[in-house]
Amino acid sequence: MNGYLILLLLIIVWAALLLVIRKYKPSKHISLFGPAIMLKTERSRGLIERVSRTSFWKRYGDFAILAGIITMIITTAFLAWEASLVTLIPKGSGPNLQTVLALPGINPLIPISYGLIAMIIGIVLHEFSHGIVAACQKLKINSVGVLLLIVPVGAFVELDEKDLQGTERVKRLRVQAAGATTNLVIAGVTLILFLSAFAGVTAISPGVVITQTYPGVNHGLRSGMEIVSIAGTPVSVSLLNNMTVQPGVATAAAVLYHGMSENISVFPGVEITGVYNGTPASTAGLKPGDLITGINGTTIYNEEDLGSYLNASRAGQNITVSYLQPGTDGSSAAMQRNTTLTLMNKYDFYASYEPSANSPSFNGTGFVGIASAYMGIAAVDAASIPQIMSNPFGYAHGFVQGVLALIVLPFEGLAPLPYSITQLYRTPFYSSLFWPLVNTVFWMFWINLLLGMTNLLPLIPFDGGYMFKDVVEAITKRLGITRWSSVASAATAVASIIIVGLLIWQLIGPMII
Repeated sequence: MNGYLILLLLIIVWAALLLVIRKYKPSKHISLFGPAIMLKTERSRGLIERVSRTSFWKRYGDFAILAGIITMIITTAFLAWEASLVTLIPKGSGPNLQTVLALPGINPLIPISYGLIAMIIGIVLHEFSHGIVAACQKLKINSVGVLLLIVPVGAFVELDEKDLQGTERVKRLRVQAAGATTNLVIAGVTLILFLSAFAGVTAISPGVVITQTYPGVNHGLRSGMEIVSIAGTPVSVSLLNNMTVQPGVATAAAVLYHGMSENISVFPGVEITGVYNGTPASTAGLKPGDLITGINGTTIYNEEDLGSYLNASRAGQNITVSYLQPGTDGSSAAMQRNTTLTLMNKYDFYASYEPSANSPSFNGTGFVGIASAYMGIAAVDAASIPQIMSNPFGYAHGFVQGVLALIVLPFEGLAPLPYSITQLYRTPFYSSLFWPLVNTVFWMFWINLLLGMTNLLPLIPFDGGYMFKDVVEAITKRLGITRWSSVASAATAVASIIIVGLLIWQLIGPMII
């Protein structure tokens, strides 16, 4: 049966079940939470109360308040910074709603299996942290239960709202901050496990691993393939940048792909990966996929040669570009061609398209208007992948940059690592067990970090929204403001509107700018 039809039938059956529960209310242990069903019980309260019988949880609550407020400030600042970058995103290239929602089954970047495991564990521990910190402060818990949305998606701890609102503010803050802080603690622990796991991973052979390919004459190259040698010469990323193999001539390359060694034919040289509109390259008809072999009779072996030649050129200078043009399809032979163009002023281009990167030294320098990559690939040294994974902070030059580098791994197709890449490495124990464990740990880190940071945004109904309101109430009351409760409510409403606005702006901004 078609997968979409199965999904439709499940939704119809689920909707019918929700209508029955709403109308007949079959049990006090079953209630609705939007489109989800809450199965309640009072039996697990004893477990929570037994776990809470230690002074540790009160100290943990105090730590959670501090960690929560700091994270709230950092996350809000990060969200504002992201919103400020919207103007730099090309029109129509912004994120869509699917990629913004970090939900397994909706976000195509999150594997359903790993994502669901991480989401369920994160939500369960989040909710139980609320309950344990509440119980250690003698606050009443009404029920504990499971949240169903066709499948179990988490747990919940239902606190007595009247009891919670009537208690001291610091007790309430401890409860509010505990859940999201636990997610951050889980993210920290799993991050350490993830980094430690890669310390024992080594490359089977030296070479460069292709992380991205661009369509062109080298259509035989694939993402995840390792190039071991070209024309018998072992390769590295630094060597590719200075390769002196004759460009545009079919050359033998030894590669590893899906665990198999083979020899293929490649065309060395600088391949055009992008052409800017309105530039000399665009006017002359150069296209992505064309492989540059020479300029004015000078052989261009690599990107170093191309950059040196163009940096020494002048605006208004006429040059003849020799290039290999790919066939109309993968089986058609590439054709050697020449085109003449007049270089534009590099300073003028950057002034129009990227003023923040412009420099007075560009004035008068020739500019052709292309982006390029050697052989039309992006690659890293095989040995560097486990090194980067085990120490991203060193490679990214800082803790924040290192964390960001890990967060974007799914967007780069490196989390989970594809089979083609994992086959290039030796692991500390059975690879069939090692890689699923590593992927599970990574998604535990990724999901819990986002759960913790998102829940601490000053936005009602998130935990951070209620924390923000309580903190503002405490500050305004201490300042002697008579209507401190109304001021705090208004400030929380404004903060919530701002956060929602920043989130929406990231979606619609690239469409209208």
